[in-house]
Parts: sequence; C-alpha cells; structure tokens
Amino acid sequence: MSNIDPILTNPDFLALPEDLDLLSRFRTLDTIPEEEAQWLVPGYLPQGQITLLAADGGVGKTTFWCQLLGALSSGRPTLLEDKSLFPDSQSQQESEKQDTRPPLPIAFFSSEDSVRKKLKKRLRHAGATMMNLITLESSSGALGEIRLGSQALSDFLHSYRPALCVLDPIQGFLPQGVNMAARNEIRACLAPLMALGEELGTAFLLVCHTNKRAGAWGRTRLADSADLWDAARSVLMMGAAGDGRVYLSQEKNNYATLQPTILYTFSDSGLLVPSALSQKRDREFQLDTQPPKASKREGCREAILSLLESRGGEMASNELMDELKQAGYSIATVRRVRDSMKQEGVLHVFSKGQRNAKQWFVSGPALE
Repeated sequence: MSNIDPILTNPDFLALPEDLDLLSRFRTLDTIPEEEAQWLVPGYLPQGQITLLAADGGVGKTTFWCQLLGALSSGRPTLLEDKSLFPDSQSQQESEKQDTRPPLPIAFFSSEDSVRKKLKKRLRHAGATMMNLITLESSSGALGEIRLGSQALSDFLHSYRPALCVLDPIQGFLPQGVNMAARNEIRACLAPLMALGEELGTAFLLVCHTNKRAGAWGRTRLADSADLWDAARSVLMMGAAGDGRVYLSQEKNNYATLQPTILYTFSDSGLLVPSALSQKRDREFQLDTQPPKASKREGCREAILSLLESRGGEMASNELMDELKQAGYSIATVRRVRDSMKQEGVLHVFSKGQRNAKQWFVSGPALE
C-alpha cells in the first residue's frame, strides 16, 4: 500500500483548495489514540462530555448543582462521593484522589435565578470558593449572547477553560427561533457543545425541567426534547422519594455501569445531606408516588402522549412501541391503548413511502 497521501495526489482534491482544511482532518484509525473515559466526578460526571440533570420544579436541583460547584471550586469531595455511603465501592487510591482534588475553575449561567439575590447565597452556604466561579448576571445584558453554538460561548470557553460549565435551564440558552421539540434542530445545537467539550476537556451540566405526566419516567419525563437524553453521556434524574427525602437516580451512563441511586434529606440550612443508597430508579419512585387510581392503561396513555410531545407530535410506530416496552408496558397493553386512542381521534396512524420502503407513523394532538 502506498504511503503517499491520496489528498495530495488526487487531482479532484487539488482542484478544490477550499476543501483542503476539512479533508486534512480525516484520519485512519491507526493514527487515532485510544483513550479511557476520564471523570470530573467518578461514575457520575464524565470529563469533557454532557451530563443532563432533570427534575420537577421545587425538588432541589438548583441546591444540588450549587453544592456540586461549592465542592469542586474548593477542592472537596462532592455530595456524589460521600464516603459514609460508599465504604466498599472505591479503592484507597480513589479515595485519596478525591481528598486531594485541586480547586477547579467553574462557570455557571442561569436564565431564571438572580445571582445576587439567590445563587451567591446558595453557593456561599455550599462552601464555594468564590474566586473560582465565573458567571454573567442577567442585568449585564450580555447573558442573552450565551447561546448553544454561539461565538460568544465558544470564545468564553476557550478563554476561561472551566472544568465544568452549568447551563440552567438549557431551554434558556437555545438560539432564537429553535423549536425544542424538533429533533434535528436540537441535535444541531448540541453538536458544537459536544465538540467544545472534546477539545477543551470542559464538562457540561445541562439542567432541564421534567413534565408532569402520570405514567412517565426516565426519558419520557424530560420536557420538550428527548434529544437531550441522546446527547448526554450521563443522565441524572431527581424527584421526591415520598418519605420527605429526595432521590438522585442515574438513568444513563455511557462509560460505566449505572451508579447507585442516592437519597438526600435537607438540613436546617436547606442543604442536601446524603442519607442512604437505593437500588430503585426513577421508574420505581414515579410509580410509587402515582395516585392509586392510576391504572396501567392510564399510565400507558400518558406515556404515549408524553413521548409524542417530546418528539414534536410524531414518531415511527415501531420506535414508539420499543420505547413503551422499555418503560415496562406489554405489547398487548400498548396495542389496546393505541387502538382506543385511535377510536377517540386522539391518535392518527399513517404511512410514508411506497412498497418496501413504507413505514408506519403515529401522530398525536400536536399535529391534529
């Protein structure tokens, strides 16, 4: 095999000098090093990647990420690494690494909460090292320039190079005119963020709201867009455990096994205090807290509507079926509920394509 670079010898490439920069970036796999995933917080927040934090309003997600930033900015173990909860799961070397974590530069942007009136106090109570935290106040007028894919965000990250960047809520940092429920639009927004993470080593914590639908859990609980779930390498869901505590359940982990669910109580000062581990996930907690009258069929109906809403009102029929099966519904239940909703006029089933290329789709109220 010749060692001559085909890009330099192919006349078609030489005739298109404007494409040389792109073409020069292609690599054969033997020239690309193989790397293990690195962790900002072992098992929970991968370095240089997107982590999603989703919860209902009032559960404590802002308190959670403020305490996370407080620990990282001051070099302390986080509330995801409490040694009293993980006595046997970490080696002595890992424990020592957590104890000697250096204070890290952290960025956060909130389009909902005032830095002066709320967040600085929360971070102070969380023991944050203020000089290691950087943000923009909404009163500065510049916060609106921090959008996914914007030059302003890219310039900031290249200049400051934070170990972690929090965007709360992610809906507040989308480019103008982007439809959160449109899959292709959200993917295009997240692609530059993923590239920046790989380039700079910055981890991103994207905070999003959840919907209120009964019978929904995991990705079906995400408000607006399931693309956030797909782009994230780690997904953390928070909710009320039903006994006065809140839970944090890892629902997705691309680089390791799912970490244990952590239960938290609140201290008198309003801080989250790790209290126990649990094997339950978001699904079990959501089912436990549903009203007793909610039947399996009612839950399936709500799950169908939630999935269709997250996909802009339309899904491939087989994809919808797969999602519902993963959520724990039987094929028979799904078919009965789907047929009932069709008769009511709530669902519309139709096909696209011809003959062997034909594919069936389901649409909901969003497209009616």
